Amino acid sequence: MGWDISIKEQKDDGTFEELDQYCLNYTHNTNFMWREAGIKIDEWEGLRCRAVLDELNHGIKDLKENHTIYGMKNPDNGWGSCLGLIKVLCNVRDVFEYHPDALISVSM
Repeated sequence: MGWDISIKEQKDDGTFEELDQYCLNYTHNTNFMWREAGIKIDEWEGLRCRAVLDELNHGIKDLKENHTIYGMKNPDNGWGSCLGLIKVLCNVRDVFEYHPDALISVSM
């Protein structure tokens, strides 16, 4: 199990189209890490990508600067890691920067 993030862009006719190529996910075993880093993925539903970029950048910075501490809390079952989470969150950030006006969809 894990969480999924996708984005929807508004078309010229006013409807929204999901951009399937940008559906990203990661294991729920690291949810406590992004929460401790100040990232609130579970509150992003329906927001524009631009609205969470500062939060996301601050959280990624915290995870990178403290990856040794977070890494000590990597899940015992081997599913997920701090470094893996950082990689996925950087991908999320890149997508959000490229599509700042898109709407975020979150499945937990």
